[in-house]
Amino acid sequence: MTGNEHSRAGNDLTEYDFPVLYDLENTLDREWDFFLALARETGGPILDIACGSGRIALPLAREGFDCVGIDLSQPMLDHAIRQAGSVPAAFQRADMRDFALGTEFALAICTAHAFQFLLTEEDQRRFLIRAQRHLRPGGLLVFESRNPTEAALAPVTRSVLWKRYRLPDGSPMELSYTARPGENGERMHYALTRLNTRTGWRQDFTTDLHFSRDEDIRRRIAEAGLTVEAVYGDFECSPVGPDSPELIYVARKPV
Repeated sequence: MTGNEHSRAGNDLTEYDFPVLYDLENTLDREWDFFLALARETGGPILDIACGSGRIALPLAREGFDCVGIDLSQPMLDHAIRQAGSVPAAFQRADMRDFALGTEFALAICTAHAFQFLLTEEDQRRFLIRAQRHLRPGGLLVFESRNPTEAALAPVTRSVLWKRYRLPDGSPMELSYTARPGENGERMHYALTRLNTRTGWRQDFTTDLHFSRDEDIRRRIAEAGLTVEAVYGDFECSPVGPDSPELIYVARKPV
C-alpha cells in the first residue's frame, strides 16, 4: 500500500463509513443490464476495482460469476463480506493504484465514477497499468467518468438537495451538496451533507473529483497497453454527444 492510508487516491474516505447509507443513495439500476451483459460476454472471473460495498460484485456473484473486489474503505469491505454469504465473491483491501493479486481476469470493472477519484495523470496511469496487468490476453477493462460538460463543471454555491430517501426504520434522509472549482479546470471540490431530518443527525464530508477529457483518457489507456473498443455516452450504449452524462470506456488487452 502506498500513499495516505486514509485516502482513496487522495480523497477523504469518511463518506464510506456508513455503507448502508451509501447503498441507499446509490441504488443499482441503470448500470445493471450493462455490466451483466459484459459478464456474460466474458464469462469471468471478474475483478471489481474500488468495489465499495459490493454493489456490483455481489449481484454478479449471485448470477454465478467468480468475483474479486478491492477497495480502500474497510467499513465498505466489511459490509460486502457480511452480505456475501456463500456466493463466489472475495473482498480485500487494496489501493486501486497499487495492487498485485496474482490472478488474471477476463473482465475488470471500475464503476460508480471511482476513476474520478484519481486526481492526477500519474494516479490514472498507475491504475490503468495495474488493471491491464490483471487482465488475461483479450480481457476487458470497463470504467466510466462523467463527461466534463460546462454544466458538470459549473460551481454550485448554495446547498442543493441531491437525493432524498428513507432508512429501513422509515427515517427521512437528505443528501445535499455545494461545488466549487478545484486547482485546475478539470477538478471540482464538493462539500456534502447527510441529514436525518427526523433526528437531526448529520454527517459533513468533502470530496474532490477529476473531470478528464476524452482525448486524455484515450491516450492514457493506449499508454497502458490497452485498445479502446468503444466509448458510450450512457449505460444504454448511446453514442457520446456534447451533453452525454458519461464517458464509458471499454478497453481490451491485446491477445
